[in-house]
Amino acid sequence: MLLIATLGIACLVGIAASKPTPAPRYVPTVPRPPPPSPEELADPVAIGQTLRAETLEPRFEALKSLHAPLPAPQPGEWLAEQDEDGQSFGAYRVSEPVRPTAGARTIYVLPIGAFTPAERRVVERTADFLSRFYQLPVKTLDALPESEIPITARRKNPNDGRPQILTAWVMRKVLIPRRPFDAVAMLGLTATDLYPDPAWNFVFGEASLRDRVGVWSMARNGDLEHEPALFLSRTLKIAAHELGHMFGLQHCLAWRCLLNGSNSLAESDVQPLEPCPACLQKLAWNLGLEPAKRFEALLAFDTDAGLVDDAAFLRRSLETYAAAKAPDARRR
Repeated sequence: MLLIATLGIACLVGIAASKPTPAPRYVPTVPRPPPPSPEELADPVAIGQTLRAETLEPRFEALKSLHAPLPAPQPGEWLAEQDEDGQSFGAYRVSEPVRPTAGARTIYVLPIGAFTPAERRVVERTADFLSRFYQLPVKTLDALPESEIPITARRKNPNDGRPQILTAWVMRKVLIPRRPFDAVAMLGLTATDLYPDPAWNFVFGEASLRDRVGVWSMARNGDLEHEPALFLSRTLKIAAHELGHMFGLQHCLAWRCLLNGSNSLAESDVQPLEPCPACLQKLAWNLGLEPAKRFEALLAFDTDAGLVDDAAFLRRSLETYAAAKAPDARRR
C-alpha cells in the first residue's frame, strides 16, 4: 500500500521501471524534487513515540495494549525512504477529511474485465468486508466488459508479457463519469495487471483522493488456488487501506496498523488487517460507527473466511473494548 499524494493522486507502487530492477523502487507519477537523503528524513521512531503518547478516549486508549509499536524501519522499507510526519487524532479532526453525508454514504465497487469464478468470489467478499469495516453500505455494480477497454488503454508488460490496463483511463473514462450521485467513494477492482504510465513496470493500483475514485488489481496478490487466505487478505488490505486515505487518514507512524505505508508485499504482509486505536478513533469520529458492532461484524467475516489470526485479534479487541466501555456506561 504505497501512497503518493501528489495533486490529489495516490498510487500503489509496484516496480516503477520498464526494465528489470533489483527491488521495488519509489518513482513519482509527476516530476518531484529528489528524495531526501537518510540524514534529511524525519525520525519516524521519535514521531511514533509522540503519536503513541496522545491520549485517546478511554475505550480506544484501552485498545493500545493489544497493538505493537511500529518498529524502526529497515533498509528498503517505506519509512526508510519516505519523509512523513504522521497524523494525530487532533490533527485529523481539523484536516476537514471527506465525510459521508445523508445523500452520499455508499461505497461502490465496479469489477473490471474478466474474472474466474474464484476471483469473482474475492470481489464479492471484498465488498462485504468493506461494508463491515467502514459500517457503510457497499454496492457492487455490473462488471465492465473487457471489450470496452480500448487498445490505447492496454499493453503487454515489458518484462513478463502479462496483459495490463492503464489506470488513468479507468479513472478518467470509467470511474469519474460513472460515479453515482450517492457515492462517498468508488473503486474499480480487476484481476488484470495495471500500469499508470509507459515508463512503469506495474502498480498495484492508483487513486484520486480528490475525485474519491480508485482502481486496484489482484494480479500480483499471490496464488489464489493454493493460498486463498493470503490472496484474500492482501486484496482486503489494499482496498481498506486506500479507502482509508479517501477518508483523510494519512499513513500511521505509531503502531503496526493497516494504514502503515509499504514498499512491498513482504512489508505489507506483516501489517494487520485492523487499524490502530488512533486510526479507529478517527474513523469512529468521521463515520459515526460503533466499534463494538464493527468488531462483531468483522469477526463473523474473518471466521467464515478462514482468517484465523485476524479473527483471534478481533475477539480480543471486542473483549477489551467492551470492558473499557462498561465503566463509562455506569458513570453516565
